[in-house]
Amino acid sequence: MLLGILRCFSLVNDNTYRKSTEQLAEQVYRSLKGRRYLIAMDDVWDTNAWDDMKRSFPDDKNGSRVILTSRLANTLKLFNLKVFGRETCPPELEKATMQVVEKCEGLPLAIVVVAGFCSKISKMRSRWEAVAHKIGQVVSRDTEECLNLLVLSYNHLPQHLKPCFLYMGAFPKDFEFSVSRLIKLWIAAEYVRCKPEKDFEEVAEGYLRDLIDRSLIMVKKRTSGGKVKTSSLTHLWHVYDKHSLPRASSFLCFGRDGTPGSCYQIDPFISFTNFVFLTVLDMYFQPFDHLPSEIWKLYSLRYLALASFDVLPPSVRYLSCLQTLIRYSQQSIICLPEAIWNIRKLRHLYFRKCCYFCDELEDYIVWLSSFDLALTKLQTLSYITFGSVTKSVVEGIPNLKKLGIRERKEDCLTAEQMSGNLRKLVPMKHLETVKCFFINPWILQQCDVFSPTLKKLTLRGCQLPWSQMKILCKLPKLEVLKLKYCVKYC
Repeated sequence: MLLGILRCFSLVNDNTYRKSTEQLAEQVYRSLKGRRYLIAMDDVWDTNAWDDMKRSFPDDKNGSRVILTSRLANTLKLFNLKVFGRETCPPELEKATMQVVEKCEGLPLAIVVVAGFCSKISKMRSRWEAVAHKIGQVVSRDTEECLNLLVLSYNHLPQHLKPCFLYMGAFPKDFEFSVSRLIKLWIAAEYVRCKPEKDFEEVAEGYLRDLIDRSLIMVKKRTSGGKVKTSSLTHLWHVYDKHSLPRASSFLCFGRDGTPGSCYQIDPFISFTNFVFLTVLDMYFQPFDHLPSEIWKLYSLRYLALASFDVLPPSVRYLSCLQTLIRYSQQSIICLPEAIWNIRKLRHLYFRKCCYFCDELEDYIVWLSSFDLALTKLQTLSYITFGSVTKSVVEGIPNLKKLGIRERKEDCLTAEQMSGNLRKLVPMKHLETVKCFFINPWILQQCDVFSPTLKKLTLRGCQLPWSQMKILCKLPKLEVLKLKYCVKYC
């Protein structure tokens, strides 16, 4: 908990982990001294925990506050809101509801988990009394016993949700994970059953909502459009078994504090050749001067996320099952090889800094198109340069939903040329999200530079006069508009 507070001030480094509890408490006190602060502490189980913590919070009479949540809250109200959507329950279930809540002994985790379970079963008094009886057998003041409640809820999950729920055990305890990332991992692990009328991502979002409704996943942040952006899974223990590595299908890298970080402490016995059946390789911020050649021999890979590499070799074509390719580094721009167009199953290409297509690509894409070979499954492409937005590239990604574009100095494009490239996106029938990052001022004369299917538009650095901004109101389906360093009041 002390480390969590210090992280808010970016004061955590390797030396911090070597400090004793007393030293950490003193560091928190010194960091807060003289400041006005608001701290929220969730799930404070008893007064002893608060007694140990309160000395770390200086009282400078400046309006600082500490908010606690505990088992002393109105658990009955919480239970009813979770199950019925209101503070009261049907009269015929009042007695059974009281039995369930009383057996939870005020434990917030127990209340939330049991409420999620009860919301999915029939509203019969006999069923609820049976639940209350079983809770009474497993709930105690030892918080570890709450794991048995998770088992109870897990056993009643539909079969298609069980592997999705278990997969989240790969994340560290209390880790706040990106929902977008989680969905891509589920799909790569082949846990998502696609339906004819929906794509994989839509089905996976339904899985996520179901797990949230059952209170097995906690929503942490939402997007501007109201969708879940980040979530967390708490009170799970994780087992690491080195003997199972040859059979492992996913390898995810985390830092010592549970956040994505450097994997410099990976055991030396691990090499990529161990992972014959690997489908997911996610190594956040693990730097590589040169990508290990063994990676291109992991023929079953569907999800590949790496940190810094300067060259994406043509060998990437051997990953014919690849669905997601991510590069997190912001150090340099990457040239995408022609071979990328041979990976027909690609769904998401994400390069945090930027990428561009080589000059010789035009003729190659035209040649591919003659054989009806295009990246028809690609949904996300971010970020590419304005110069890479060409007619042949657009025709090669007909079902794209999300696109990120960055202006690059080396392209030397005028505002008119960039507008012309944006107009090439207008025929794209499925494009819903566009992000445009500009270096120089841009001119917007008509909204015809954007696809009429757009629902979300982000503009950064374009320095448009407000009179031109009003043109964006004419986009018929636009729901979210984000402006960063854009408006010039004149």
